Amino acid sequence: MNEILEKEYVIFQNNLADQSKVTRKRFHFNSVSNIYNSLIAMSNTKADKYKQNLLFYFYELNDTDYQIKNKVQSISLYKDYLVDIGKFLMKEKGFKTSSTLYLNISIGLILDLILIYAVGLFNYPVFTVIALIISVVQRYICIRKKKYFSIFW
Repeated sequence: MNEILEKEYVIFQNNLADQSKVTRKRFHFNSVSNIYNSLIAMSNTKADKYKQNLLFYFYELNDTDYQIKNKVQSISLYKDYLVDIGKFLMKEKGFKTSSTLYLNISIGLILDLILIYAVGLFNYPVFTVIALIISVVQRYICIRKKKYFSIFW
């Protein structure tokens, strides 16, 4: 399975090597690269299902001759093939996604609203700023460790 996946990944990289950044985002190039690198290193049987999903993603791109017409088709491919793999890697390898950033900011905002309006403790959005800083740092660390995936990234 790993050999076939590796071959398809090389084709994926070669087809998108000289494409613009915008085009590469439509194919979720960075996310697929991080997903591939993590999956290929895993040898347990749970990972085989997700390796197969990634392989089907590559086959789908081959069938369309690496032509994604619009963002709707890109989103559909992302949902159909990559989201489940990302969720698996979040549990197994500690991957993060952009939704983590939004969740942390939302929690900070709720805490600030409670403290500002209900308790009257602060006049400034302290927890929102703290949550934003923590989220941005977490995202930066995950990108550096290649443990980040997101749509159009």
